[in-house]
Amino acid sequence: MGVSASKGLLRAAASGDTFTIHKLVEQRGFIRVDVTNSEGSTSLILASGNGHSEIVTFLLKQNAYVNSANNKGLTSLMYASYHGYSVIVGLLIAAGADLDSVDKDGSTSLMFACWQGHLDVSEDQLPSVYLWTVIV
Repeated sequence: MGVSASKGLLRAAASGDTFTIHKLVEQRGFIRVDVTNSEGSTSLILASGNGHSEIVTFLLKQNAYVNSANNKGLTSLMYASYHGYSVIVGLLIAAGADLDSVDKDGSTSLMFACWQGHLDVSEDQLPSVYLWTVIV
């Protein structure tokens, strides 16, 4: 895979360009979706952090590694949780995202969701009995 194709995939994932993602993967036989940018972010991390659920779904179907982390230790789940993208959080959890991953500062995706006030996202990440105890 060429450098321009890798950059194109990462750029398309970050901007929500579904057409280009499909073109690169399906029409050009671009198979490796886990390429990284200079910060270590994959196309899945970029799509998750920018709220592009259709691209996240597509990348997961292409076997994107759901638990990859960038140079700061941040995962797709952490970015989606921080921004309150509950649909994406659900997709990532269903794909096997590690709820216990910590970034380089020791923070988890649940912490990011709570810090930003995204209760709907944090509910996805806690067993219902525990969540009820915390809220009450």
